[in-house]
Amino acid sequence: MTAYSPDRWQGDRTPLAAPYVIGTPAPRRQSAFPVAPVSYPSFWRGPRWRWWKALIILVAGGVFFLLDQTVAVLVAATIDAISGRVPFSQFVTSATQGTIVTTPAIFIANNLSLVVLVPAAMLISWAVTGQRPRWLSSVSGGIRWRWLGLCLAMAAPLWVALVLFQFFGSGGLAGNPLHVTGDTLPLLLAVILTTPLQSAGEEYTFRGVINRSVASWVPHEIGGAFAGGLVSSTLFMLAHGAGDPWLNLFYFCFGAIATFLTWRTGGLEASIAMHVVNNVTSEWSLPFVNIAGMFDRQDGTAGPGVLIQLSLPVIALVLIVWQARRRGIVHRATPESPAIWPSNVPPGIPPSPGTPTGAQPSPWLEPGVQQPRHEPNPPASGQPDEHSAPPPDPWS
Repeated sequence: MTAYSPDRWQGDRTPLAAPYVIGTPAPRRQSAFPVAPVSYPSFWRGPRWRWWKALIILVAGGVFFLLDQTVAVLVAATIDAISGRVPFSQFVTSATQGTIVTTPAIFIANNLSLVVLVPAAMLISWAVTGQRPRWLSSVSGGIRWRWLGLCLAMAAPLWVALVLFQFFGSGGLAGNPLHVTGDTLPLLLAVILTTPLQSAGEEYTFRGVINRSVASWVPHEIGGAFAGGLVSSTLFMLAHGAGDPWLNLFYFCFGAIATFLTWRTGGLEASIAMHVVNNVTSEWSLPFVNIAGMFDRQDGTAGPGVLIQLSLPVIALVLIVWQARRRGIVHRATPESPAIWPSNVPPGIPPSPGTPTGAQPSPWLEPGVQQPRHEPNPPASGQPDEHSAPPPDPWS
């Protein structure tokens, strides 16, 4: 098609930097986002996605996780050794046997090492996928705080009721002696301030990064959600290092339920809420008891009684899914894109026939980038406007 020169439209002789061919939009970078609404696990499968990107994310995340945990535990063990609480040689011996003695320093270091997984997961996924960190939280592009609060309100009464039942059913204070010690205050602050964030760190890692990475390898959306849930729940179970089959059953089922909630609600809010409530209520007595063996998960430390505790996530799942449907929580979406408009169109040149002018989703534009609107230049002084009504006929 013929390239138009500005002097035919504007009356000036300024040469164009590059000719514009009507009907030929400028090439644009492919979007990192899906071109059609998809669920949370498949949200990375955009035009720019490649299979090896998930592999890079998993390897980078795994290396960071191992280094993060190792450094945190070594720092805590050094603090305990300097304070004279646990000699470093004793720590090394217990670590090789898989029975690390838990101290307040170990507990706090473990929590903080999981807290930093939140920004780590966001930054790694952003660097590889091109999607900004907020899109790891939900398909809506960020934490939906009101929905998170509602999920907390639905889950909390269930776990609080179980804690009260277990406490008074075992004799109350008589059967569960509580003592205020020098560790009470630091542990109380750690449970209140770090445990909720530690729970979120696990959700961003397992239900976020691992779930999406595995699901991105499966073209079918439902199949991807199933594969992501299966692998992430298995790794979640193994990460707890339990030797007891009942505990492993609990961890796997808890992870599977959390993954289902993430898929069905389109974000991590529901799984974060359930995880926070579970961990905080299970740690309420830590500041008042001896925590040396709290990470002992060897065979025989649990039994069929965990099935009662497992019933709580099931009930929470039913309530949360019911409310998600009732309130219309978005669980499948794609970011909105502005209209396709060539960026090298000189002012005053109208679009060719067939060029879209309304707001339409586009796979070629990044979300939130607004393209300028090009309006026809006003006619020069004394010249009629070609779009205005014709002058009246003096002979009529």
